[in-house]
Amino acid sequence: MYPLLELGIGFQPDFTVRDNLYIYGSFLGFSRKELNARLERILEFAELHRFVDAKLDTLSSGMKVRLAFAIAMQADSSVYLVDEVLSVGDRWFQEKCRAEFRRLREEKKTVIYVSHMQGEVEEFCDRVIILADGRIVNQGDPPSMIEFYNSMESVPP
Repeated sequence: MYPLLELGIGFQPDFTVRDNLYIYGSFLGFSRKELNARLERILEFAELHRFVDAKLDTLSSGMKVRLAFAIAMQADSSVYLVDEVLSVGDRWFQEKCRAEFRRLREEKKTVIYVSHMQGEVEEFCDRVIILADGRIVNQGDPPSMIEFYNSMESVPP
């Protein structure tokens, strides 16, 4: 499993985008050879070709997340753990991310999507688990769980 909860962990602001691509990719288990083969695909998805040799700290936070997401999505895993990644970036990048999630779904991959965004939960999830204080308080289909969540007055004790 390649967790995506910490997109960009290990990024070094004084290094270039290219250097950070290799650093983050190595954290995800890619060899240098694998990253060389995926370099163009990553830069194209993240739309960062012209920034490849720029220092990472010159990029916006959204551009950094696009880079991290593009690298992480190169993983061939059966389970992906994602934390509200669709809440960053412009609408065009968000649509690219949605297309990636649809592709994973078609490939029968498991995506554990952590979110408070009800529309996204309805769009991407087959099953919802509601947690409070680290405990499961309810689970079921998205419409029922969204209704339950909206009816909660506070976090159950």
